[in-house]
Amino acid sequence: MLCVPQFAVLPFGTIFLHDEGQLSPAVIATAMVALQICASALRIWSRHWTDQRGNRKSYLRGCMVLSALLFARLAATSALHMGSSATLALLLVLCGAAISAGMAWLMQNWPPVPVQRRQALPWACATPWCLCLLTPQAVAALLPRVSWEAIWLMAAAFSLLAWPLLGRKP
Repeated sequence: MLCVPQFAVLPFGTIFLHDEGQLSPAVIATAMVALQICASALRIWSRHWTDQRGNRKSYLRGCMVLSALLFARLAATSALHMGSSATLALLLVLCGAAISAGMAWLMQNWPPVPVQRRQALPWACATPWCLCLLTPQAVAALLPRVSWEAIWLMAAAFSLLAWPLLGRKP
């Protein structure tokens, strides 16, 4: 589920910043590079931090909630024209970084239900990649029919849909 918002931001963030933010290609490229650098750094840091504390599920839940709030804020800011182009770019970078921060743990611990050992690898590989493949297709199909705000609100909803897959709190 967390692949959906991540793969909505990565391919369509540039289009959003161009269409809604009226930003130059150089500024858009800088924002997307910042998003990738922040996401990479957060993945490395979060892995180390959660290893020391043994709190990966709690951390991932926090990433889900933060991502949902940031995507909702991005949708509201865009819909209400509350912020500048720089604000939109910053919010997009924060959304992408927050949703990407917990993905390393998820990829290693999928599926959430016990399966036979021989079935774990196909599930771990197929599910996220299918969502990564389908998300850009779905967003591209929806964009002519809905607003950017609706896309970002769907990303917020998908950020929270993964919650039950983590099981009970420790």
